[in-house]
Amino acid sequence: MALTLPRGVRAFSVSARAAAGPRQARNGQDPMNIKEMGAFAYDDIPSLGHALLARKRELLRYARIAATEMPKLKEFAKPYAPPAADAVLRVRSHHYQGEAHPAARKTVLTVRVSDLLRIQALDSDAAAHKLRLLAGTRYEAPSGRHAEGSLKIACERFPHEAQNLRWVAERVQLLCKEANTNPSDVASVPLDERASLVRESKRKGLARHQAPTLHDFPQEWL
Repeated sequence: MALTLPRGVRAFSVSARAAAGPRQARNGQDPMNIKEMGAFAYDDIPSLGHALLARKRELLRYARIAATEMPKLKEFAKPYAPPAADAVLRVRSHHYQGEAHPAARKTVLTVRVSDLLRIQALDSDAAAHKLRLLAGTRYEAPSGRHAEGSLKIACERFPHEAQNLRWVAERVQLLCKEANTNPSDVASVPLDERASLVRESKRKGLARHQAPTLHDFPQEWL
């Protein structure tokens, strides 16, 4: 038995006969039909040219800002004030203008051991020796600028720079507090400077495959 649809009802896959016009007529009404486009009258530039013009407009906008808005920043200028004598912590961080970068949260703190002794954060030379032992690989051996060596602590475990700065500052406080506690107990423990020697060899380009010469030996050995 054949199934018949009621009058006025049609399947979804069937188009109305009135809506089905000639294909040529439909293509003629298509605004994206290439054949119906007019001839190029050389009155416009291609898309790449428009992109270059947009770039030049952006540069011109920044040039106007530099010429009109930058002079207003003089009102916020402050005279330079050198750091105080007790400001011995040196903090280094990177800031990427206009974009979020994962390296912007990293904070590196450097402090000289001699400065910690000067501001009396360390009680004695024995406490300074214990501090070097506690710091481990974060202690850099004495060089031409740092007569007593320095501590270098970095942190990027937290999402914000201020949090990492607070963490490294607290580590220095805890190290000084522990170094001042019974420093004579570890006075006879020698300091391991292998990490500093490795860093120094990398700075000078003294690779491991290069054979040592007489200039590399201490004078008292020769």
